[in-house]
Amino acid sequence: MNAHEATESIIKEIGVSEAVLRIVSEMGTIAMGTAKGKKSWEARIADFADTCVSPEGIVGFEKRVEDLKKRYNIAEDDQKVKVWKKNKEMVQKYTILTLDELPINFLIKNQTFSADFSETFSLSDGEKE
Repeated sequence: MNAHEATESIIKEIGVSEAVLRIVSEMGTIAMGTAKGKKSWEARIADFADTCVSPEGIVGFEKRVEDLKKRYNIAEDDQKVKVWKKNKEMVQKYTILTLDELPINFLIKNQTFSADFSETFSLSDGEKE
């Protein structure tokens, strides 16, 4: 069983919704570098976010990809790396997230906020809750 299969097993066991299970399942094809066909934006964004997190916390995309390549002996031209980078490009192209600045800043409706996650923000109006 690989890490993604273990994740799917755990989330089924704890009883997450079918919608979340579908997103996590789609993420697996992206993470394993086997993404074929159309993937939901939820899965693409969730996978990108997951690809910015290491055991040390939020480290950003490039640092995490370098960590994964080193940890699992993955070559730069490996299909997994290509798919991860393509997914990042697609998320960057079609969202208002400023991905190169993560985790330092994020953009909601053209307003930049510090990445202090002790506060919450409304996605509908960009105002603090």
